[in-house]
Amino acid sequence: MHTNEKYANLLVHGTEGDYYSINEKQQKYDLYNSAARHDSVLLGFQINSDNFTYEMRRVKSISEKYLDIWKEDNFVELYQEAREVVGEASKELIEELERQIEEWRMLYERE
Repeated sequence: MHTNEKYANLLVHGTEGDYYSINEKQQKYDLYNSAARHDSVLLGFQINSDNFTYEMRRVKSISEKYLDIWKEDNFVELYQEAREVVGEASKELIEELERQIEEWRMLYERE
């Protein structure tokens, strides 16, 4: 989301003067007509973690164990382990998030 024009320009275009000059009319046209721009179906969706189980809450800590496995010599072995462990731990969480998203979409589509 565009919340700070200075930072948005820096992230999208680089340093002013070095990589671009501001032409606000052209910039807005380019932004709103970009092929990369699309409407977000989930804009405004907020996760409700009130009913998350202990296992659901542990997914983050379980996943963090495997963040740097790409640096290891036994990457393939660790990757398979991560798929099994994280995949199993996240099943319940994914189902709950999918349920919440579907519920939110139904509310969104009514409007």
